[in-house]
Amino acid sequence: MVLSPTSGSAKIFGFDILKDKPKIIRLINSASGESQFHSFLTVKENMEFFARVYGLNKDETKKKLSLLEKKFETQDINNSRFGWLSSGQRMRAILQKSLINDPKLLMLDEPTLGLDPDISIKVRKLIKEINENFGVTIFLTSHYMQEVEELCDRIAFIDKGKIVDVGKISELKKRVGQKTLEGYFIEMVRRESE
Repeated sequence: MVLSPTSGSAKIFGFDILKDKPKIIRLINSASGESQFHSFLTVKENMEFFARVYGLNKDETKKKLSLLEKKFETQDINNSRFGWLSSGQRMRAILQKSLINDPKLLMLDEPTLGLDPDISIKVRKLIKEINENFGVTIFLTSHYMQEVEELCDRIAFIDKGKIVDVGKISELKKRVGQKTLEGYFIEMVRRESE
């Protein structure tokens, strides 16, 4: 946690965010287009580092990495230094790391930021597979409305730090008579500023 709360409380899976940090850390993970890995370590060395952070022993790490390497097709880049990878290769490694601890909740922050369109399509496909095949709840933040529409079941719009609406995509668009999420968001921001 970067900042301590000044008031209030919050829980994740019933655990208090201040009192139960170790329990919460084992249940969540994150990935971002801006995730920081050790540039001079190989992909495999980075994965082994994160496995230790999440408390996996050597045998667990070996089994987990074998499974994830196949899923994310990272066998060919395992011995490459992370800093030398293309943006698409980096994102595959970042998503691989995000499942190292079998999280119940995965937070994705702009996972396709700065990626070429063909790589973005592959990353979105991987995100769908993570949700469907690993049974992970995904909390996605994105400014790309097409991506949100493709990946999300339920969304919340935030404007100036305030949640302005929450619901299923079809419900939200219907509320303001818009055909797209971009149109919906623009309309909601306009109404909020009136």
